[in-house]
Amino acid sequence: MKTHLGALFLALGLLLSPNAVQASLIGDTVGCNITGGSDLTCSSATAVVVDTGVEFQIGNIFGPFFNIDFRSNDVLFTAVFANSLSGTIVNLNDLTHAFTTASLLSSSGVNGFDAGDISLNMGTLLVEFRDTDSAAGATIDIALTTTAAVPAPASLVLLGSALAVYCAGCTARFIGLVG
Repeated sequence: MKTHLGALFLALGLLLSPNAVQASLIGDTVGCNITGGSDLTCSSATAVVVDTGVEFQIGNIFGPFFNIDFRSNDVLFTAVFANSLSGTIVNLNDLTHAFTTASLLSSSGVNGFDAGDISLNMGTLLVEFRDTDSAAGATIDIALTTTAAVPAPASLVLLGSALAVYCAGCTARFIGLVG
């Protein structure tokens, strides 16, 4: 009987615990394009996200300005050399739709850039470099997060009812009311 009760409480704990599994970009194909009137382009239109390494470079005929490295749950922009990307908007698309929010983890060496320059909508991350300049080695790290699954109220009611019936049965057997 203790085994059954222990298993029931374990199942209850697993049901109510937050979802520990995070969505990941590793292995996904993502897209990159530039808008906003600058002469900059992405090094390729699409790339497969690998565990480590640069997927895209933003630059022009003179060379790359920024490297873009997708990691499992964030995107790291690193300035190759000092630059000004005034008016440039980087569109990173085809991101896993499990991601619901994008937030600025850190920004170092990029003047004029803040959390308001980031938005995520329907699998497209927009990063706006309006009136910004950066030093060589400057970084912007953007977190991509998911919303943890929440059990439906009906599931909790059903589980609670089953637990109450089980406990009532155990109590009745214990005091000898049921054979």
